[in-house]
Amino acid sequence: MKKPAQKKPDASTGKARGQKSTMAALRSSEAKYRLLSSQLEAIIDAIPGLVFYKDDRNNFIRVNKYLAEAQKKRKEELEGVSLYDLYPREEAELYYQDDLAVLASGLPRLNIEEPWDTLDGTRWVTTSKIPLIGDDGRRVGIIGISLDITERKQSDRLIQELIQRLEKEKAHAQLNALTDGLTGILNRRYFDETLKKEFSRAKRFGNSLTLIMMDIDNFKNFNDRYGHVSGDDCLRQVATALKIIIGRAPDFVARYGGEEFAVVLPDTDLEGAVIVAERLRKAVMALGIPHDKSDAAAQVTISLGIATVFPETVKSPEGIIELADKALYRAKHNGRNRCEVALEKGASGDSGLRDTSGFVRLVWHSSDASGNSLIDSQHRRLYTLANKTLATKLAGCETSACLSHMAELVAEIELHFKDEEKLLFSARYPAAAEHRKIHAELVLKAKHLMDRLAGDELSVGDLFNFMADDMISRHMQIEDRKFYPYFRQEA
Repeated sequence: MKKPAQKKPDASTGKARGQKSTMAALRSSEAKYRLLSSQLEAIIDAIPGLVFYKDDRNNFIRVNKYLAEAQKKRKEELEGVSLYDLYPREEAELYYQDDLAVLASGLPRLNIEEPWDTLDGTRWVTTSKIPLIGDDGRRVGIIGISLDITERKQSDRLIQELIQRLEKEKAHAQLNALTDGLTGILNRRYFDETLKKEFSRAKRFGNSLTLIMMDIDNFKNFNDRYGHVSGDDCLRQVATALKIIIGRAPDFVARYGGEEFAVVLPDTDLEGAVIVAERLRKAVMALGIPHDKSDAAAQVTISLGIATVFPETVKSPEGIIELADKALYRAKHNGRNRCEVALEKGASGDSGLRDTSGFVRLVWHSSDASGNSLIDSQHRRLYTLANKTLATKLAGCETSACLSHMAELVAEIELHFKDEEKLLFSARYPAAAEHRKIHAELVLKAKHLMDRLAGDELSVGDLFNFMADDMISRHMQIEDRKFYPYFRQEA
């Protein structure tokens, strides 16, 4: 039996089959793309933030439902819409420039916090942007997501407000702990703590420290005569008057206890301390509070004790308190309503000199040594004579006694300068001639001060400044140190 002949494949039929296969693949690919696009759309819509795609002309390509809801529009209505259509031009321009920076750099910008004005009011968002890459690999726009952080911002603000309130309450509590409840000024606790700090600071930097102790004269008699209510009011008025006078930042006035007050004046010399004390005394008198049971005046007055020290001569804060207390006792003993300066001991010798150790005293240190025994011994003697002259002046001795000590000091200065000049020329010090001229000027100034002392025109401050500033600080510790190496080389 003969087999039937097989038909040859029709070329057109094969082509049709290929087209059908391609179309099926294309439909499948489109279905997958639509599914993927739908899934991507669902994912984007599910993100609890404002997701957007924008082209390089500041127009939206795609947005999610949260962004559309924020703008009160449908998503389709925002596609192709420019930010210039939604925001004021200046604001839209800022956003656009930010987009262009991302496109130009190709780098993402993350977590940019900014306010957004919506129809529901201002919302705070944090925005992150990355470049949108096209099919050809070029950067064609940006993809961004903005997360609403308004509630977090509000929580942060509330937390900050709470912290600030707590800080204020803490500061208020601390102030109350350091404030006297009756007078409203600083209390004894603050005084004790701060005096220690100021004493340590003065010791560290070599500065002076002044303490003024004050006491209302015959205050017990005032209370007996006018009653405790009036007594409390008197304390408040006196405290306020004192506080008004003490205005410099590091200075302060505190209630020491009962009717006693204390003023601390860091880095204040004797003359300044006396001036402040007198202002305090006069301020209290100016209150004009009647006091007919006082043996000092017809109104309320205060007595004051002043101690100005350098920590080299007083070893502790208790030492300055003791000095000021002694001065206050003297002020009350000598008639009240007056100021007295701290003097640690009584009369010494026939000159009536009182030792003022602990009070404006010049101290020679081993670090001041020159390397020459003669000069060092003379320097130490100048310190001693200067302190003796200051003590005489401070103690209020007769002018003749002050002049005697001042003459001894000037004679010692002249002798020292002559001996020093011989040594300088012998050591071939290059600036010996210039140094001699400085000596001559200092001797003239010393003699001029002695003439002022004879005419009772020389203040303690001027005398102290001459020794501490002209003789010691500028001359001994600056000019003299220039030739010290010559003596040390010889040694």
